Amino acid sequence: LALDPAMAAPNLQVHFWVWHETGPYFGMPVQNLVGWSATGLLYMGVSRLLWGSDLDLMRVAPRAWFPAAVYVANLVFAMALSLGAGLWQPVALAAAIGLAPAMLALEAGRATGREPREERRWNASPSG
Repeated sequence: LALDPAMAAPNLQVHFWVWHETGPYFGMPVQNLVGWSATGLLYMGVSRLLWGSDLDLMRVAPRAWFPAAVYVANLVFAMALSLGAGLWQPVALAAAIGLAPAMLALEAGRATGREPREERRWNASPSG
């Protein structure tokens, strides 16, 4: 949402790429957005099949900070490029659609990861 409009912005000194077709989202062709969305869905689907079981949130939640930090760093980089190109709309969309839900999911995972841990300690007692 924020990277592609900045990378092809005509007012940047460096042009990372040029769209040969134009589209409604800051000149980006719809095929580009559909292609990246399909690639992400395919990647997530294949990784989910390879994972083979439901995630154990107790084990995953404490370590989720690293992928979240990488995601935020990439998004902040893209936002900075967009702002450098004078494009605030992609930054607002990326924050609302990309950053806010990801942070809410991370926090929900942390909260979910804490509760079962306490419950397991209670249920693991010899009397129980």
